Amino acid sequence: MKIVIIGGVAAGTSVAAKARRNDEQAEIVIFDKDTDISYAVCGIPYVFTGEVENFDELSPRDTTFFKEKYNVDIFTRHEVLDVSYQEKKIIVKNLKNDEIFEEHFDKLVFATGTYFNTPEVFQNVQAKNVFSVKDITSGKNIMNYLEQEEANSVVIIGGGFVGLEMAEQLKKRGIATSIVVPHNQVMSTFDEDLALRIEDEITRQGIWLIKNSEIVEIQGDKRVKTLVLEGDQELSADFFIVATGVKPLVTLAEKIGVKLGETGAIQVNSSMETNLENVYATGDVAEKFSRINGKPLWLPLATHANKEGRIAGDAMTGGSSRNQGILGTSILRFFDLTIGQTGLSEKMAKKQGYDVEILYNQKNDRPNYISDKKILIKAVADRKTHQLLGVQIIGNAGVDKRLDVFATALSFGAKAEDLFQLDLAYSPVYSTTKDPVNYTGMALTNALSRGKMITPAKLLSWLEAGEELQLIDARPLQEYAENHIEGAKNIPLKELRTHLQGLDKEKRVVVYCNTGVTANAAQNILLNEGFKEVYNLNGGNVNYQMMRNHMDG
Repeated sequence: MKIVIIGGVAAGTSVAAKARRNDEQAEIVIFDKDTDISYAVCGIPYVFTGEVENFDELSPRDTTFFKEKYNVDIFTRHEVLDVSYQEKKIIVKNLKNDEIFEEHFDKLVFATGTYFNTPEVFQNVQAKNVFSVKDITSGKNIMNYLEQEEANSVVIIGGGFVGLEMAEQLKKRGIATSIVVPHNQVMSTFDEDLALRIEDEITRQGIWLIKNSEIVEIQGDKRVKTLVLEGDQELSADFFIVATGVKPLVTLAEKIGVKLGETGAIQVNSSMETNLENVYATGDVAEKFSRINGKPLWLPLATHANKEGRIAGDAMTGGSSRNQGILGTSILRFFDLTIGQTGLSEKMAKKQGYDVEILYNQKNDRPNYISDKKILIKAVADRKTHQLLGVQIIGNAGVDKRLDVFATALSFGAKAEDLFQLDLAYSPVYSTTKDPVNYTGMALTNALSRGKMITPAKLLSWLEAGEELQLIDARPLQEYAENHIEGAKNIPLKELRTHLQGLDKEKRVVVYCNTGVTANAAQNILLNEGFKEVYNLNGGNVNYQMMRNHMDG
């Protein structure tokens, strides 16, 4: 059996390694038009401040390594020009000497990855000071420019993972940094209310953020000098990084009749096999599906590529590995924040037809007598089944630990009630007695069963519409005096029971505190006393004021 793999980064090399472990007799060949293979693309930004010593650290394995350890032949600087499924052959060009030759296969794997989703205005730009970040060569090109040219300012086009990672690293080098996004938020996979907090950190770090602005013109020839934005706003810099995302590179596969899914990536089954027998697709070129509900997804992440490569290599050599779907778990460090997500966001869950319950849970990562570092958890659950659907977390410490717990819980179909029952490790130097994960489960269960929650956005809409309600601030008078929601009546929790006569049990009530804990206690008192409709403001006054400030801004 001859296995031919097109693409030699995470997915392709994982296919080869697993196939070889299962079958010592198979002939395995990889072709890649790049110079480097099996490199850690996600580590590229961290070379610019020395967190990663040099680019060689990101490519620890070369063609010799794979030949000696796995008996796999890898040909770099070899581009696959064409594929004939009927004849079971590919046409390959050796980019080193322009030689063109044929290679036959029994099984073919597309691990072709992605191509840049370059904005139209940049597509024909060949300027020496415009870069992208996709492979080791692109990283080296930026580093060479920083070392050889005057590079005191940069404009980054795009506010996703790569854009923010590069912004952090270049700002730390002392380079004046600006970010331009054509949409209304950075990090488009997050809900807007979480993205606002990321944008606050961008501003706090002295980075100029421009949103909702398309680039309409580029001024400069061999060197770009200025971007002209909508409204005739001009933005100049010494160099520019285009980080507007990628798309699956499906050209060769589509040409031979490989079926694409609704996301535009290659449709595969649980064995990573396409609609064509003995033709597989893995990694960023392959469509994914949600582990939560089976719906198609496409997220280009290295974690998925490595797993899918292993699954394909196992399945094609008789193994039992099958893809169980993804959650899209991802994490980013941005200066003092760690930002993570897993599962469905609120906007994604609603788009897919779920009736969702939302919980904002803001806690310290450890007891406040040890740490004052906060974690904000936004959890999304299905009101009908109580199944946890997704979580987004932003915080200064302990985010990665909680994110992985939530991802594990989602993988096994956990309900809100299950989160509270998790037996998690506790010591004051690591966590609180009720870990933020446990508390999320407890509060989310309460919201799903008895204690209704209201989001800041919904409360704002009620207030603006003049809805009749009783708005109660359950905090101490001093906190109320410093900052409160307009129209709220201050009744501190400890005084609430003595003020019940002044409230109407038939009229809608909204109670709030700083983050929601005290208000939950107030809510329970009112419900126990026979009040008909009582809401706890989700995330409390802190969450409300943040949303209100951004709306006013």
